[in-house]
Amino acid sequence: MNTLFSLLRDDPALRQLTEVFAQPVAQTMLHGAAGALKHAAVAAAYDAAPRPLAIVTAGRDALRAWQEDLTALLPEADVYELPELDRIDFAAPGAAKGLERSAQRMNIMARLLRHEPIIVLADISAAAQKGSARRNFPVPHCRCVWDRSFRVRH
Repeated sequence: MNTLFSLLRDDPALRQLTEVFAQPVAQTMLHGAAGALKHAAVAAAYDAAPRPLAIVTAGRDALRAWQEDLTALLPEADVYELPELDRIDFAAPGAAKGLERSAQRMNIMARLLRHEPIIVLADISAAAQKGSARRNFPVPHCRCVWDRSFRVRH
């Protein structure tokens, strides 16, 4: 992968993405490239400066594509999916599953708070859910990528 990543970093637009990832944390929108190229570019930028990274996708299909590509491109990286919580206001047989998902979300948030270089993938519905007050989980050191397209804007 080092050869692929070094070739990607030779491209001016992708070099700009790597430079943006090396700067202080911010939200980044990616515009213009599709599919595997976008995933490879983000993987190359992450590989150059690993630190907490959150990628928010528009849906489950995009999330699965990111998961497959990042797992192949960055086999040593810890890639997690932020689970969506089940919203139930009454006792139900599947309540234990909701507790398990809450525990997974809390584990991911704890790893982000410890500044561990992990990659968190979330579709928009999981990212928008609140499991706890934001003040309890400030994550100012996490880079967030909104998968919409591929022009670097920060």
